[in-house]
Amino acid sequence: MSGRRPQLAWWQELYRSERFNGAERLLLGVAALALTGALVVLVRVVS
Repeated sequence: MSGRRPQLAWWQELYRSERFNGAERLLLGVAALALTGALVVLVRVVS
């Protein structure tokens, strides 16, 4: 992995990769939403 490539290139390739089917993308999206929600709750509790 070289640092010369644009930062967005790696996740775009990952997203377009054939091994990621619709179900895995959906699961990844749900996991990201859950993580974001937990982070928001944590920030509200701490502050």
